[in-house]
Amino acid sequence: SVVINTKNASTTLERTLKSVKFADEIIICDMQSSDATVTIAQKYTDKIFSVKDVGFADPMRNFALSKASNFWILVVDADEEIPETLQKYLISLMDAQQPADAYYIPRQNIIFDKWVQKTGWWPDYQIRFFKKGAVAWTDQVHTLPEVKGTAVYLPAKAELAIIHHNYQSVEQYLERLNRYTTLE
Repeated sequence: SVVINTKNASTTLERTLKSVKFADEIIICDMQSSDATVTIAQKYTDKIFSVKDVGFADPMRNFALSKASNFWILVVDADEEIPETLQKYLISLMDAQQPADAYYIPRQNIIFDKWVQKTGWWPDYQIRFFKKGAVAWTDQVHTLPEVKGTAVYLPAKAELAIIHHNYQSVEQYLERLNRYTTLE
C-alpha cells in the first residue's frame, strides 16, 4: 500500500502518483484541499479520505496508515517521487527471507531545481517503508516516528533514493518556514 497525505498539492501530485502506480493500493488522505488535488487523485485511486486540516501531515499519517490493507506500506509525500530503481529494490525487500520491520530510505532534496548534497540535506534518511503496525507518528510537526522491531538503513545511493521536490522558490521556502515556526 502507498499512503500519501495531501493539501493543495495539484502542482506536484500527478508526478508523485505516476511514480507509485506499481503499488497494489494507493491511499490519499486529503486535508481539505481547495485546488485540483482531489480531482487529480481520483484518476489514480478511489481510496481518498478527507480529514481535518491541522497545518501539517504528521498527525494525519496514522489515520492514513489505518486505511492501508496490505502488509507492506510505503509513505510518500505529495511532492516526492519514487524512481523505478527504488521501486524494484523495495519489491525485492518484501521478498527477502528475513526482512526488517522498517526501512530508512535516503532522500534527495531538490531545492530551487538543484540536488542539495551538503549541510545535512543528503542522504536525509526517512523511515518510509515498513510492515503494517511497525511505525507510528506523533502529533508533533517533523518528529521522528516510533518504530517497533528492527529498522535498517538503505545504502545512500541516488538510485535508491526518494526524490523530494522540496522548494521551488524563495517565496515557498519562506512561507513554509513561517508556517512551521508558528506551529512549533
